[in-house]
Amino acid sequence: MGQLGRRDEATALRRVEGVLKALRHLGVLDQDDSAPAPIREWVWSAGVTAEATGLWYPEFSFDADIIGEVAEGDVLGRIVDPVDGREHTVHAPAGGRIFYGMHGLTVAPGKELAALAVPWDPDTATRAAALHIPGVGSTEPDEADPRP
Repeated sequence: MGQLGRRDEATALRRVEGVLKALRHLGVLDQDDSAPAPIREWVWSAGVTAEATGLWYPEFSFDADIIGEVAEGDVLGRIVDPVDGREHTVHAPAGGRIFYGMHGLTVAPGKELAALAVPWDPDTATRAAALHIPGVGSTEPDEADPRP
C-alpha cells in the first residue's frame, strides 16, 4: 500500500473496508456480512479412457442447466472407427459431475475422455463403502505398484 507499510490505523481500516466492499460487490462476500456459504468439496469418482482408436463424439455438454451430471451407465459418447465405421459406445463407470471432458476429435487407447467427481460428504468419508481419497485415512499405498 505504499510508504513501506507505514499507515495510521484509520487509513489502514479504510483500505480494508474498501477491499471488503469490492469483495461484496463481486459476490465473493455476502452483502449483509452473513456467514459465507459452505464450500462444496469434490472427490474423483471415476476417470474414463478410450478403449479404441477413432473419432470421439462426446454426448455431454457444458452448456446445459446442470453441467455434465451423469449416472452410472449413462452414455458419455462414442468412438467411431473411420476405417470400417464401427462404433464403440462409452458409458460412465460411476455417477457424478463431469469435471473434465475431452472435446478433441481423434483418440487412441488410453486417452483420457472424461473425469467424474462427486461432492465429498464428511459424514460418509470414514465408512468402508466411501470413496478412497488418496493419502487420507488408509494404510494402503495410493499407487497400484509402489516403488521400493
